[in-house]
Amino acid sequence: MQMGNRLSFILCALLAVAGILLLSFSFSPAEPVRITTYDIDKYIGERVELTGELRSVYSKNGNLFLTICAGNCVPAVIFKQTFAKINSHDSNLLLLRRGDRLRITGKVTEYKGKPELVVDGLEVLP
Repeated sequence: MQMGNRLSFILCALLAVAGILLLSFSFSPAEPVRITTYDIDKYIGERVELTGELRSVYSKNGNLFLTICAGNCVPAVIFKQTFAKINSHDSNLLLLRRGDRLRITGKVTEYKGKPELVVDGLEVLP
């Protein structure tokens, strides 16, 4: 390989690696914004973290519906395709009870004109 071709090859390889690294950092999941139940309507479309008390929980068609309260109450849903991913021995979703203290993460959406949290992570707090 000639010197000019070798230099071009090395430069292209370095640029390719730099591009891949840049893409991997730009697509890393954003840290959720910590919010209160009072502020949830300001965060439609954003990923948030919310801590509160479980007021109600029920299951329908494989989906789990929660009401989380910390002052105001906020509806939250864990869709069945997410259920298996976050259900574990440490936070067994089937054992959730009214009064449990939870830290949940997810995306704030609007359902029937009101904010709702689509949960992608849940932790039962002591």
